[in-house]
Parts: sequence; structure tokens; C-alpha cells
Amino acid sequence: MTDIARVVVRFLTCLVLTVLVIGLALVVPELGGHVYSPAAQRWGAIAQLALSTPVVLWGGWPHFVRGWARASEGNPDSYTLLGVAVAIAYAYSVVALLWPELFPDALRAAHGLVPVYFTVASVLVTLALLGDLRGMRRRRRAGS
Repeated sequence: MTDIARVVVRFLTCLVLTVLVIGLALVVPELGGHVYSPAAQRWGAIAQLALSTPVVLWGGWPHFVRGWARASEGNPDSYTLLGVAVAIAYAYSVVALLWPELFPDALRAAHGLVPVYFTVASVLVTLALLGDLRGMRRRRRAGS
């Protein structure tokens, strides 16, 4: 399998999972209205965790590796920024979901739950993969 094919598979897989995470985070609460109880919201956040974990860990792994390598050389770049942003959004969301009692009441939403940002982590990784794919195709066209 070529490098471009690997990135295409990684991107398309992450795209599907990210669309599902966005659906759970943004669309489902609006459809349910007042019926979408705090318990249902918690289960929705658990589903977001399950769907965003492969996006962040598998889809984002190459970016984490590049970002860490550049930071350890003393030359942080966009991959470092991406890795830090994704790691913070994902880690914060995991802690907010699994240990909400660690957060003050001021950070809680109207329904009493701490907001999670799995969508942010998933979208950042998916967009970075799209950028990688476009860059690889551009370099391949320039070389031929």
C-alpha cells in the first residue's frame, strides 16, 4: 500500500467517525429537545469518547510523533501545536466525563454536566489528515 493510500484510509476512517461525533454532540441534543436528559447526554458523551478515541490515537498518531520530534529538537512547528491542542481537548474531555466532580459548579452547563470537547479533537485531526493528503498529492503532481 502506498503512502497516499494509507493516508486516504486514515482520513476516510477518521472522517466517518468525526461526522458521527459531531452528530452526537450537535445534532442529537437539538433533535431531542427537552427529552434529551442529563443521563442521555452523559451516554452521548461516552459514545463521543468511544468514537473519538481511534481518531485521536490512531488518526493523530503521525502528527503526535512529528510534533514531539520537532519540539524535542527545540523547533516546535504546526505539528507540535496540533498535537498539544488535540491532546488538551481530548484529555480535558476524558477527565470531564469520567471525573466531573473535579470541576467547580461554575464550569457546568445548564444540565449540570461539564462540557466535553471530543468534537474539537476529532475535527482537528481529520482536518490535519486532509491537509497531509492534499500536500502529498500536490508533491506527487509536482514531481511528475
